[in-house]
Amino acid sequence: MAPPQDLPRTNRFSAREWLGFAGWIVVLVLLACGAVVLWQGLNYDPDAPAEPVAKTIVAPMAGSSVEPDRNIHRSRVAVAVPQPAALRASETFYPFYTVEPDGRNGGYRRIGFNGQECVNPYLERGIILSENQGSYPVPWSACGPIAILDWLIWYQHTGLVPRSTQHADLATYKRITFDLIDRRIAALKGHARTYSGGANTMELMVVFDELVRDLSQGRIRLHCDKKDAPLPLRDLLNQTRDYRAGILIVQVYDPKAPPLGDFHAVALLRTDTTGRISIANWGKYEHGQLVQKPDGQWFVADDESCLPMKVRSLLTFIPFRPTAAN
Repeated sequence: MAPPQDLPRTNRFSAREWLGFAGWIVVLVLLACGAVVLWQGLNYDPDAPAEPVAKTIVAPMAGSSVEPDRNIHRSRVAVAVPQPAALRASETFYPFYTVEPDGRNGGYRRIGFNGQECVNPYLERGIILSENQGSYPVPWSACGPIAILDWLIWYQHTGLVPRSTQHADLATYKRITFDLIDRRIAALKGHARTYSGGANTMELMVVFDELVRDLSQGRIRLHCDKKDAPLPLRDLLNQTRDYRAGILIVQVYDPKAPPLGDFHAVALLRTDTTGRISIANWGKYEHGQLVQKPDGQWFVADDESCLPMKVRSLLTFIPFRPTAAN
């Protein structure tokens, strides 16, 4: 008989050999992790500043002259909300922000700019118009376009922006300008104003800025913001100087027909250090003061025939010459 021969050896490892290999791999992974942790610990500096983190911040704007707003967000570059809290050093801050439509979701976004404010040292606020919205189409929801008209005519009269047409008759020119404003609002809304449905605050901001931008051929834009009531005297004084414009969003209280009426927009014209303010409302100039009551802030006119109005917010507009957009 032939001597016995060993079986042919295959390329497969035994179970014991596989367990040995796995054990060595686990040991090597643990050693690598330990080396990384040790390296980070040796290079840690507790005084080093944290890396800035970009984020999208929702701007706190809501409320309207007739309809409440729903959707506004800031662009991913302009990450700093200019109101009301202090900004972290890691956040980018721009001195001016415009409000523009965001085609991605049908909402609005704020775009940050660098630039210089347009200065008007003459304080010619005594010539600002107070147009009667009853003289214009769909008067009960025309308060927003009328407030823009009051300011835009003043901007054109003082030379900040040129007129859209050189029509000699002032009444005709005001009607042409009103129709221009109204068409812009309708295009933004997707339909014309109705008896009970006017322009909201976002639409007023966008349209006012677009008109100033187009009339100035892009050289001037409007920084837009919204401040909720109660409004401190400091904010009112800041907003009634140079070319700055303000639109108060209020609700009129009629004792004969309570409760409060719909949202209403009036142009804020002047403020003095005693807290007295002047507004343009339904073709009249109403003078009075803001009074703080248990249920909120109210505008009470000197003329007792004028109805009191509960203040909801202030839309602020600051003309500036942009130097860079982001």
